[in-house]
Amino acid sequence: MKISIIFVFMLLFLVNTLANESNPKVYVIQVRNAIGGGLREYISRGVDQAKKEKADVLLFDIHTPGGAINATTDIIKIIDDSGLPTIAFVNNEAISAGAIITLSCEKIAMAPGGTIGDAQPIPTNEKTVSYVRGKIYSIAEKQGRNPDVASAMVDKDIVLVKMEDGGIKALSPEEYEENQKKNVSMQVISPKGNVLTVSTDKAIELGVADVKSKSIEELLNYFNIVEINGKKVLEQKNKSGASKGKIIANLSKAEIKKVFMTLPEKLAVFITNPMIASILLALGILGIIMEFKTVGWGVAGTIGLICLALFFGGHMIARIDAGIGLVIFLFGVGLLLVEIFLIPGFGIIGITGIILIFFGLLFTIDTKTGSWSEAIQTLSQSLIIMIILGGFLVYFLPKTSLWKTTVLETEESGEKGYISSEIQSDLQGKYGITISQLRPAGVALIENERVNVISDGSYVDKNVPIEVVKVEGGKVIVRPV
Repeated sequence: MKISIIFVFMLLFLVNTLANESNPKVYVIQVRNAIGGGLREYISRGVDQAKKEKADVLLFDIHTPGGAINATTDIIKIIDDSGLPTIAFVNNEAISAGAIITLSCEKIAMAPGGTIGDAQPIPTNEKTVSYVRGKIYSIAEKQGRNPDVASAMVDKDIVLVKMEDGGIKALSPEEYEENQKKNVSMQVISPKGNVLTVSTDKAIELGVADVKSKSIEELLNYFNIVEINGKKVLEQKNKSGASKGKIIANLSKAEIKKVFMTLPEKLAVFITNPMIASILLALGILGIIMEFKTVGWGVAGTIGLICLALFFGGHMIARIDAGIGLVIFLFGVGLLLVEIFLIPGFGIIGITGIILIFFGLLFTIDTKTGSWSEAIQTLSQSLIIMIILGGFLVYFLPKTSLWKTTVLETEESGEKGYISSEIQSDLQGKYGITISQLRPAGVALIENERVNVISDGSYVDKNVPIEVVKVEGGKVIVRPV
């Protein structure tokens, strides 16, 4: 009796194991927020994990406003190189770069009320638009979708029309006008000056999407895995005509596994967002500049270092070779410091340092020189933020009570080499001699008083006669005579 019970349990276990093995595995990878280097690394790890665990299908759960085209191109290659059948689920929007990733998948499902399109690149110059238009055209063509519809998502100069025979074509403005003169029957889907963005129902009508679905579980009911010429592909159920291949698995019985982001990946995704990266870089550089202008080490320098650490750390998590950019950046900073504190004047070493800092930042944002336009865009955004924020601080901060309580503008004691701002205001036009090097700040002896002074920009050596050319608050600005 016991042997029979054991045999029954073993048989049930075997049946259950075989049943689980026969169920296809669908790995879900989320494409959320802005697309950047951090998201690229998460998707790469997710695809590797799916392949290692012998997944049958990759499903990308997409809700994104777009992002960097260089990261998007890498993600498309990762998807293509996986060799696995792919499904994109637009849950709720696939805009800009998100639309390109969606179109690169074998099958597309969209949630009710979803949107896809508006893949016009930034900057919108002819070269960039032409590149992205060509990219999305080839992607759509490869997946058997109308490439003209995809092109209309990128180029606002395209007129997308439905012809009398039902075909959908992308026309140049000149071709459209010529057809109008010939009284060719056309229905305009997207006029000139408009970048195509469509709803779920319209996307299905135009052949962009395959099915409408409320959830991942529901959309899997629409597809089978079939084998055609030795390759596994997805086939939509209940479409007219017989199956084109041997049905291997029904996805309605699939085992769903989600690939979750690690904490470092979440941090990298946040930091490599182009706007966040620009803000961190701007705050980092501005904080360090402010710290050089003050005595000792304070809040501005600390914030600056934290922001720069986050900027470089996030990019290094997202892409290991970003560390090369950090090395170039630090070497440039080192040369700049040598120029400021050790070498009189400003020459080739300082200029080389600035160039290395610039290229270090470019390399950190993206190592691919062919797509440095996006890196330059991030740096340009940082520069604009620095100018705006710097102007705000220069104008408003000295007027605040916080500035007056944290910054020492004058000191009452003259025995320690300081004099009050009232006495300093009488120094303009007076002469003295430097008793330390001015790089550009230092100490001079003026009318037998030690005074903290700043040169008018040039390096001044010790024991050099100087003239006070300007007094601004607590700053005494001098020049050699």
